[in-house]
Amino acid sequence: MKARKIEFKTVQSTDPALAGKFVYRDGIDLIIKASPPDGKGLSSDDILKAVELRSELANSKDALYLSQENYAWLIYKLDAHVRWKVPAEVIADFITFLREAPEVEVAEAKKD
Repeated sequence: MKARKIEFKTVQSTDPALAGKFVYRDGIDLIIKASPPDGKGLSSDDILKAVELRSELANSKDALYLSQENYAWLIYKLDAHVRWKVPAEVIADFITFLREAPEVEVAEAKKD
């Protein structure tokens, strides 16, 4: 099965608003939890997908492996719902990193 691999990194920042570092895992969690900027809240489908992906995120060690469907949802949320408050270079690098996540082959989990 093919999946998009998003490695967890922590990068240093010179921007004081970021407390010296930016944690990719935290950035992904922020994207998953983001509500639309219109203030109307999340749809039922978005709630279900967010709960699923937050569980995967919590159980991932060094990287998050997303199906094409889940990856497309994450990028949609990044582009449509997230509004950043700090125009920092590390955030720009994070956005680029997510958009260019490599597609890798992963073994499907065995179902008992």
